Amino acid sequence: MDKFKDSGKKEEKKYVLCPICKGTGLCEQDDLAIRNDEIFNILPSKNGIEERPRDDARYSWSDGIREKENPSSQNIQQGHSQDLASIMEHFLDDPKDDQNPSETLRTSIQKLKKNQPDQNLSALKDVLFISKNYPELVEPVMSIVYRKLASLLQNTRFQVVGLSAHLTAQFFKVTQYAQRPEFDELAAAILQKTAHMNKHVREISNKTLETMVSYVPYAHCVRILTSPRGAGHKNPEVRAAVSRLIENVVRVIGEKTLLNAPQMKDTRCKIFTALAKFLIDGNLETRANARKQVKHLFKHSEFENSFHQCIDLKLYEKVQKDFIALKYDCMEKNNL
Repeated sequence: MDKFKDSGKKEEKKYVLCPICKGTGLCEQDDLAIRNDEIFNILPSKNGIEERPRDDARYSWSDGIREKENPSSQNIQQGHSQDLASIMEHFLDDPKDDQNPSETLRTSIQKLKKNQPDQNLSALKDVLFISKNYPELVEPVMSIVYRKLASLLQNTRFQVVGLSAHLTAQFFKVTQYAQRPEFDELAAAILQKTAHMNKHVREISNKTLETMVSYVPYAHCVRILTSPRGAGHKNPEVRAAVSRLIENVVRVIGEKTLLNAPQMKDTRCKIFTALAKFLIDGNLETRANARKQVKHLFKHSEFENSFHQCIDLKLYEKVQKDFIALKYDCMEKNNL
């Protein structure tokens, strides 16, 4: 009988005092070895030198981007304490003349398929220089290039984000590629980085967007700037950047062309709708940029009529008070 009673009992778990929490709690004996291994990997070694485990021998989170087999990547082997501008200073130096651009392009595309930021940036730089001399070779692979740039912009290291934004500006300037949906995704990622925590990344992102407005066809720029990921973004820093960029777009198009050209109707309505929303925006800088642009457009007699035709009635009721105040303010200045 005793034998059967013992077999019917459930085996109880054995608990030991946890050396990790120093007696403040208990842990299971099976998990103790795993937890000790995790702690010992973090603790410094006996000789006083901290040893952190790394998944890849070529890569270190504290040293930035590193590539052992490519000597040209040494210009971006910098720590977080160094200024991003010093990293970018020699990053786009002209390489040696390439005798076989097709083979170099094929090798670069193979590197872009790997999930290694150091190799990706080096490959993108090679593609950029090829596009300057052989644009017909690069055009079929620009969708791959834009997707990789958008992916690198989501990286957690600000060096990678800054260099990717700088490369994006160069691709906008050289190729002027605006195929959807790759262009929309890349432009939206750059807009998001205008609210980055790093000051240098914000500056580079704003310069990249200014380059986009200057070189990419205005219809594509207006489409992404007035989209929910631009003018309708929840971050006030992004909306402030869009309000500045719309002013640049109007300058590039030309005020008379924007107000009078029949083919500009869709673009005109998108810009005026965004300006109307910015007049009642919660961000001070956004409102100031919109008021400045509306005052500038009031110099043209056809602006008010075009504004009424493009703006929805419900939206106009919200901005009517501010719109009329700006109108009379411009009239007083003209009389003086």
